[in-house]
Amino acid sequence: MTLVPRALPMISDPETARALRSRWHRTRSLLLTSMVVLPFTLVLMCVSLAALTVAADRDLAWWAFITVFAAAAHAIALAVWLRRDGSAEPQSWLPATGMMTGAQFLLGVVPGFCLAVSSSSGVGRTVAGALLALAPVGLAVACTIAHQAHLTLLRPVIAELGSTPLDLVLDEQLPAGGAVRVGIGSDVIEWTTWINGSRTDSNVAFSHIVEISAVGHAVVLRTASGRWTVPSTDPVLLYELLTRRKALWDSRINAVVERERQLYRDLLVHLSPLPIAE
Repeated sequence: MTLVPRALPMISDPETARALRSRWHRTRSLLLTSMVVLPFTLVLMCVSLAALTVAADRDLAWWAFITVFAAAAHAIALAVWLRRDGSAEPQSWLPATGMMTGAQFLLGVVPGFCLAVSSSSGVGRTVAGALLALAPVGLAVACTIAHQAHLTLLRPVIAELGSTPLDLVLDEQLPAGGAVRVGIGSDVIEWTTWINGSRTDSNVAFSHIVEISAVGHAVVLRTASGRWTVPSTDPVLLYELLTRRKALWDSRINAVVERERQLYRDLLVHLSPLPIAE
């Protein structure tokens, strides 16, 4: 069973897959470390604390089992999410890792430590204290690596990322002063500009875009209702990203339309009158 696909998910273009292969390979290793190795390391810590508890007082075995179960359940849930949907949701890697490992610490490590300390003495308490001190370090490292996985996949932004459905963000300082943040989703472009202390928010859905062109230090979007200008320090890259993402959106919409047409044809065939026998 492969928890994280060996190829970048949701990519059908061979050229894009080749361009992002090495980047995804590094990202995959980081994901496995942050969402599998370290969470199950926290489970082993809970098992060690439970062993200390049971060795000192067998009457607490059931409570010790509950702490191990709580830590293991969250580790397994994180791994299952990563295998099913998580590998295609970079924006969720850090929140998911932080939430699950945090729950492991609060529901598994902390109560496990309390049980071990209350039932043990001497060396047992020292080992339990060391495990309690190491657990937050593991949690912090897991979150840091999950964030690094996100950055590894999406930074720096390259043109091939436009051929993926991943949400992209570009932060740029404008030559004339001010800044702009551009967000490119699966079906919309949004941008926020800060000039002379004022902020302007804009967005255009791909369904409204008729033409995309790079002009000077900006990308111009022509729609049926007018023209929109997106300032950029790298208009060529932004143009390429938008062109690729718009083509991906068009192909998806065309596939939906064709599927609806085929359903309509099948319905007509199904409803057509049967030939009358002479």
